[in-house]
Amino acid sequence: MLSGSIRMPTRLTRLHLRVYDMIFRRFIASQMKPARLEIVEATLQAGETVFSHAGVSRARGGYSIVNPPLVEEWLASIARGELLRVEEVSVVRSSLKRLYRAGDIVRMMRESGIGRPSTYAKAIEQNRRHGYVIESKRMRYLIPTKTGVTVYGYLANGFKNLVSVETTRTLEEALERVEKGVEKPEAVLATVWRIVDEAVSLHTPVETVLGQSEA
Repeated sequence: MLSGSIRMPTRLTRLHLRVYDMIFRRFIASQMKPARLEIVEATLQAGETVFSHAGVSRARGGYSIVNPPLVEEWLASIARGELLRVEEVSVVRSSLKRLYRAGDIVRMMRESGIGRPSTYAKAIEQNRRHGYVIESKRMRYLIPTKTGVTVYGYLANGFKNLVSVETTRTLEEALERVEKGVEKPEAVLATVWRIVDEAVSLHTPVETVLGQSEA
């Protein structure tokens, strides 16, 4: 029997150990008997606001011994019609519309048929670099900045047909035909130049619009 130390190629951090512990517990749990979970569904009302909540009030035996689920013990003690005392109130400022993460943007680009796997990350990074969006530290949401909203509004209102998803998809399809030799690049460039020239000649430079918005 041999004993000794194992040389690690990198220093193990607390995060490494937490990941290992999670994998180990999930594996052991998969070999154990089912657990008995008591789930409570509650409908809560505060003033005119009504919302539903469901959660595990108690977990017993089985895999819950090594991989316990999130247990909300307060659910087991409530009764129908009971009035609950509010112990703490927090007000959170958030967007009225759902914010997206980088993964959501990639999925939307893929479903819309625009961009390529090699350009997804670059497109998002360019928006960050130019200051059009910032990424929240905790939830990693992409939050549009004032500059980003102004630029989008300018492009959407003045160049709607030029920067639309359909135009982008059509242009990429044309580039693929050029790559396959089905269409001549000169023809595609001539068409694109004509569209851009017509659109630009009708509108004010974006620098002027940004200057006015900041004033």
